[in-house]
Amino acid sequence: MKKIGTFGFVMAAVVVAGIAASNPASAVTYTVSGTGINQPAPGVSFSFTLTLPNFINSVQENVPLDSCTVGSADFNCSVAHFRPAQDFGIFGQYDQIDFVYENSDNSGGGGAQLLFQLGALQTPGVYLVGPISFSADAILTVTADAVPVPAALPLFLTGLGVIGFLARRKRKADAVV
Repeated sequence: MKKIGTFGFVMAAVVVAGIAASNPASAVTYTVSGTGINQPAPGVSFSFTLTLPNFINSVQENVPLDSCTVGSADFNCSVAHFRPAQDFGIFGQYDQIDFVYENSDNSGGGGAQLLFQLGALQTPGVYLVGPISFSADAILTVTADAVPVPAALPLFLTGLGVIGFLARRKRKADAVV
C-alpha cells in the first residue's frame, strides 16, 4: 500500500507540472488611439497602451500606462481611468476610459472622455468610440495574449516530486533498520 502512496505522490507532481505547462497565464493588452475633437485639443492625435494580467472588470483610477504619446509638444500623458459599465442615464451604459493629460509647461491639464460599448473592456476585439463620447474620436483594441510559464517551473515541480519520493524512501529504509 505504501508503494502505491509513493507512486501516487510522484505521479501527482508530474501531473501538476504538466498542468502548469499546458495552462499559461494570460495578459490583456489595451491599445487606444484617436484624435481629439476638443480635448486635449482639436485635431491632436493620441495613443496609449496598457497591459494587465486580467481583463478590467472594476473601476481603476490613475492607472499608469505602458506607453503614451500625444501628437503635440504642448501635452504630456501618463495615466488613464477605466470605468466598466458606467451608467449615462438615458444614453445607457458604456465602458468609459478617461485619458489624462497635462500641459507640457505644467500650467494645468485635463482629459478626454472615451466611451465604448458595454463589455469592451472584458472581451478581445476592436471597438469604436460610442455615440455620446464627449471629447475624442478613438479606437480601442483589446487583445489577450498567452504568457508562457517559465520553462523551469515544470522541471522544478518534477524535482520536488523526486525529492519527496527519495525522502519517503529514506524514511522507510530508516524505519526498517
